[in-house]
Amino acid sequence: MQEWRNYVCQVSATGKCTTVGRLTPAFYGQITSVVNISYALKSYGPFLTDLQDCTFVRDTFKDIIKNRCPDLRQYSKWIYIGLAMVSSAVMLSLIFWVLYARERRHRAYTKQFVAVSDQVSLEGEKGP
Repeated sequence: MQEWRNYVCQVSATGKCTTVGRLTPAFYGQITSVVNISYALKSYGPFLTDLQDCTFVRDTFKDIIKNRCPDLRQYSKWIYIGLAMVSSAVMLSLIFWVLYARERRHRAYTKQFVAVSDQVSLEGEKGP
């Protein structure tokens, strides 16, 4: 970009070069922007594509497991098993709670039905 600065000319009000040089300052600004963007894409492009498909995350965890914390895989399995047991216990608790609520509702209905049938049978025994 510094080399291209030698080819920048002074421009008139109409936008034409008035001094020696072939690049207008506006065009020089566009060229430097393109160079900066292409450099950034070249430098950071592979990293950004790794982020896109989670390769970076996988590689990071593989590196952590391999070099930093070899027992992480074992502890991760224990945590997974513990979470699976907790979720199973919660699911079973919900199922038993639904069954208990249904049975309680059934008992309340049965008590009400027995009370009405006892009242009807008592009235039938009194007779006219």
